Amino acid sequence: FWGVSRDDASARREPLRAMTRLARFADRRVAQLSGGMRQKLGLACILLHEPELLLLDEPTTGVDPVSRREFWELLAGLVSARGITVLVATADLSEAANLDAAILLDRWRASARGSFADLLARAPGVVATLPARDVPDPAVLARDLSLPPRLVEARGEEVRAFLVDWSRERAGGDDRLARAEISDHGREDVVVARFGTERSM
Repeated sequence: FWGVSRDDASARREPLRAMTRLARFADRRVAQLSGGMRQKLGLACILLHEPELLLLDEPTTGVDPVSRREFWELLAGLVSARGITVLVATADLSEAANLDAAILLDRWRASARGSFADLLARAPGVVATLPARDVPDPAVLARDLSLPPRLVEARGEEVRAFLVDWSRERAGGDDRLARAEISDHGREDVVVARFGTERSM
């Protein structure tokens, strides 16, 4: 058990099975478990050692939404109950937003850090969403609004423009956006505004 005695492993096994809700699947082989169950089993195996630090690399990739939520709830419970520090590498901003702090990497260098509220405040602005029929060419809209092309995106029947440093009042008073719905910006907008390049499109 890699440094864990059989007695300690036996004592910790059942609580971990209960915590991960895997007790009723104890007779299944690993190959018979779903992706989410395998992730939780892997976490349980690590927790046999009672670590103070967990390093997780995209732990929920390929996991169904229900198992993903259960996995994050399990981790949150561990942090709260045992004081474990968890360092997660993920490209999923919705998952990263639930963590206490985030570090954004650009070419493997830390370019911003803090809570997601802090990161959102670093790129203030609003989003204008227009019907695609009103915007034949998003690049033209980007030019008209003096925006980098990467900040104007066609999404099905809509065109979405992130107006960096614009206020709702300014957007609402601009005739070019008369038919636009104005909303708050999100996490992806900040990342694209800070790190996106024309080549990344």
